[in-house]
Amino acid sequence: MKTKEITESYISSDIDSHLKKLGYKKLGQGADQQAWEEPNTGYVLKIFGTGRSERGLSIDQQMFYIWAKFCEENASNPYLPKFYGIEQFKFEGDNYIQFRQEKLYKNPRFTSQLTQSLVDAVEYDESFEKWMKEVNEFASFKKVDHFKKTASMFNDPEQLQQIKDFYKLLHTLYSIGKKHHWYFDVHENNIMMRADTTPVIVDPWVL
Repeated sequence: MKTKEITESYISSDIDSHLKKLGYKKLGQGADQQAWEEPNTGYVLKIFGTGRSERGLSIDQQMFYIWAKFCEENASNPYLPKFYGIEQFKFEGDNYIQFRQEKLYKNPRFTSQLTQSLVDAVEYDESFEKWMKEVNEFASFKKVDHFKKTASMFNDPEQLQQIKDFYKLLHTLYSIGKKHHWYFDVHENNIMMRADTTPVIVDPWVL
């Protein structure tokens, strides 16, 4: 498949009814991609329309393809989503590419305040210890519930180690993005979790 950039969406309106008849459950839709829960397996399919044979991938599609490949190459990292194959198929003469990945859930533990604090620390290249001290000091002197909850996470050794490891991954992703002039796009909605509450980054970069 060519990788000429396209900007239009090439997802047929008929694909919704087709997938629903096959038992798929629609989870959401973006400009040129859809997310469906696959029957029986429980996996999630990210489906991108790529148009006719002469068309290529849109910028967003190319970025997601790079992200999926990175996750497959680093499959042992618990904070990256697990992918189970990338496939191409045709529907009504149009080309599609689908990414099969694990199902994830909204993460109430990584609030916008905690996420933004981590991202800010990474972008300003602060040490984790300095950042942790500042959050704890802020929580000690300010009567703000969400910072009290954030600070309380540091009293749990397992949660503290998890945040440290997560922070290291953010540093890695930030460095990769900076090298390629990609924008670091980690925010609350881009951190989901598994059923065992492990936080997972679902999409860290945009152009």
